[in-house]
Amino acid sequence: MISQKIRAVVVDDSSFMVTILTDILEGDENIEVVGKGKNGEEAIELNEKKDPDVMLMDIEMPIMDGLTALKKIMSDNPTPVIIISGMENKDVNMAVEALTAGAVDYIQKTSGTLSLDIRKKSDEIIKKVKKGAQTGIEESDKTEKKIEESVLKPKKTGEYIVTIASSTGGVRALDDVLAPLPKNFPVPIAIVQHIPPEFSTHLASTLDKKIELNVKEAADREPLKEGFVYVIPSDRHGNVVKRGSKRYIKLDKKPKVNGVRPSADYLFSSASEVYGSNTVGVVLSGMGKDGAEGSESIKKAGGFLAVQESDSCVVYGMPKAAKKKAGSDFEDRPSKIGEMLLDMFMGSS
Repeated sequence: MISQKIRAVVVDDSSFMVTILTDILEGDENIEVVGKGKNGEEAIELNEKKDPDVMLMDIEMPIMDGLTALKKIMSDNPTPVIIISGMENKDVNMAVEALTAGAVDYIQKTSGTLSLDIRKKSDEIIKKVKKGAQTGIEESDKTEKKIEESVLKPKKTGEYIVTIASSTGGVRALDDVLAPLPKNFPVPIAIVQHIPPEFSTHLASTLDKKIELNVKEAADREPLKEGFVYVIPSDRHGNVVKRGSKRYIKLDKKPKVNGVRPSADYLFSSASEVYGSNTVGVVLSGMGKDGAEGSESIKKAGGFLAVQESDSCVVYGMPKAAKKKAGSDFEDRPSKIGEMLLDMFMGSS
């Protein structure tokens, strides 16, 4: 039993959706809806006046859309925001950008704006609202300064790989980790981000537009190249494989590990087998323990492990599990992890 009710705000331009979502939330004795709005401007105002524990907000709204409102909220008065997204490509793309901007989670409408099917997601919605209300939210600490290639030169020799695991809260953390790295970063980076199948392509595209490195969704038997970031596709495991002198990513649909696919345990363990002590693992915000076994594999191979510190995590589950299982060589905020990678692999010219 929660001693004090969770204070929620619901914002959607459809009064039908507001009514349905309010009914779903207040069907749980531990949640009360303290404010309702129909556009982004009202969302910002409600956030200031009502000081909610969590906000449910639609992406596409008149006057001011949800993405614009979210960025303003995260800048001025950070609050856990769960985005409500449609299933069209433009909706998914905006939802991924919202996660990058700081939304803690998302709820997908099943079929159209006025779908009664949203009631089928009642349990999921309540669970996400309760989880969202407990998350730690603060403004991104990403450094916006771009680094010229002529300033820093690769200082590591030999073959290395950076592998990253993230889940809830991890999309924005990924952005912060990758932002300091220049285009001539001399190491391939492979990412497992727990995200729905519709989202991984958009995640790669969004990151590619925002950072200096080349970001793409990994394809089966994709060669690993320096200066590239590979997002493992949703619903596929990604394994690092070596044939002769070539290293590449192999995708498969083997059973889920720790209830997820892709699994960071698969990626981390296979990378440590191929790269040995030249493997760097990074575990960011997320629920559960995916990546803990893989982190142990990296450490046993003599590799390096960094984890996101608890205060900056939306959910501290994955970093905590990895640290408990394997220890850590570095623990800090995402931007500091990015700076650490920069210092590890790049040097002044």
